[in-house]
Amino acid sequence: MLPVVRGFPQRKIFVRLTIPLETFLFTIAQRIVTRRRDARVITKLWRYGVAELLLLTIIGSLGSAQNGSPQQPGKAQKSATPVFSEADAARLLAELQQAVEGSNRRAFLRLLDAGKMPNYATFQDQVTEFFEKYESFRMHYHVTQASAEGSLGVVLADVELETTPAGAPVPVRRSTQLRLLAAWDGKHWKIVDWAPRSVLN
Repeated sequence: MLPVVRGFPQRKIFVRLTIPLETFLFTIAQRIVTRRRDARVITKLWRYGVAELLLLTIIGSLGSAQNGSPQQPGKAQKSATPVFSEADAARLLAELQQAVEGSNRRAFLRLLDAGKMPNYATFQDQVTEFFEKYESFRMHYHVTQASAEGSLGVVLADVELETTPAGAPVPVRRSTQLRLLAAWDGKHWKIVDWAPRSVLN
């Protein structure tokens, strides 16, 4: 129940404001604080319905505060997995090519998710042996498909590897259709499966 001042008729008066409502309410509140002992000012405020408007505004503000502070944006967005795209597939293959042609085993292994890749330890040993066996590498690829399967990314690419064994003048060439599965680790897409693994023999 809103308070009623006896002796004054209750009226509904519509006022067209020429200033923002917040500015208007702030001005009224200042007048109440600075002249709170002036009964005539308070009586006029009640008569024109301004006090009721102020009371409703305060109640609404208190209700919003009790509902809790707004959720901080970012946590849900950061934890959400993006949709794997053709650009992601191209970036992953480009980084793979750079690691192979640069004879950079560590960069190659950084593209893998050790926690999610089946038989990672065995594949890691295979990669190490691959880089030790050959002294120079060339890699050509063409992405034929990039899609998303649930939270995973799928890449199909025609790959041609040209590797030169240590002390041998003739390079070894091999071609295959490479299938990669990629998973989002919170910052990057990393390879969680590689087929066929025999291409690195």
